[in-house]
Amino acid sequence: DRVGIERALSYRGEVIAQCVKVTDVFGNTIDATYASGLIQTITDTFGRTVQFNYVSGTTRLQNVQVKNGSTVLQQWTFAYSANPIVTWTHPGGQRPIYALTSITPPVGNAWSLTYKPGTLPLGQNPYALERLTLPTGGTSTYTYTSQNFDPGCQVLTIQRPVVSTRATAGRDVVTGTWTYPYSNPGDDGMTTTVTGPSGSGYSEVYVSEGYGAFVVN
Repeated sequence: DRVGIERALSYRGEVIAQCVKVTDVFGNTIDATYASGLIQTITDTFGRTVQFNYVSGTTRLQNVQVKNGSTVLQQWTFAYSANPIVTWTHPGGQRPIYALTSITPPVGNAWSLTYKPGTLPLGQNPYALERLTLPTGGTSTYTYTSQNFDPGCQVLTIQRPVVSTRATAGRDVVTGTWTYPYSNPGDDGMTTTVTGPSGSGYSEVYVSEGYGAFVVN
């Protein structure tokens, strides 16, 4: 590129490009390795490595380790639901889908995630993220609604579940309710207004037409 950084890409099939090496103007490198399409390691010139380990026979991350040689310096650990929340059927067969339930950092408490029951009707967004709990104890609790979207290709609007509110509470978070009203699903574009809790002064408007999206203010 313009500052002299080189990037080497390898290709899997005809579509997916995977970066295998980045070299800066001083000759320092960052190398990446893959197996079965999954990233395995990222290593810099000095031998420092980030290693990605997966649950055996799956694509689910088990942990991410920062290593100096063979010594593990830091580790993030990922946990999942004991049973699949749903089974995805595709042309190659069936694949169980598990829900991420916690992320444990090298030091301190974990992030934890809970989900809406899978027994809910489809229109009530079963399996959707219901609550995120931060290591500090703060929480974000989500509610959902259904909204029609214009896909931008001159077909009928499509109904999809969307976030309606996010209630935040607890330690180290702004307490209150964030709202996500949607409007104008026609040809002129979908508008989403994100408004923060009362008194926060936070408000952003997003406009989407078809596949594009941009912030208005």
